[in-house]
Amino acid sequence: MATPTRRRFLQAAVGAALPFVADAAQDPPASADQALLAIARLRFKHLTEEQLKAVGGSLRIGLAGAEILKRVRLEPTDEPATVFVADPVE
Repeated sequence: MATPTRRRFLQAAVGAALPFVADAAQDPPASADQALLAIARLRFKHLTEEQLKAVGGSLRIGLAGAEILKRVRLEPTDEPATVFVADPVE
């Protein structure tokens, strides 16, 4: 079994919600940001159209940032800037 990651969690969440979103909208969303916006629209029914536009913009910015981060190549020798070392209990 693969190690759980945020990306796999998001893929599973969107994949699980797509049938419900597709049933409600009668046409499946074409992209991840549209699918997430449809989920937000169903979950947060009290939001106005202007607020939903702001949520959609934030989703697009977040997904664009994720795509940029996916392109960064990390070598096996790359390490974090800091290393945490716990003090032993005496």
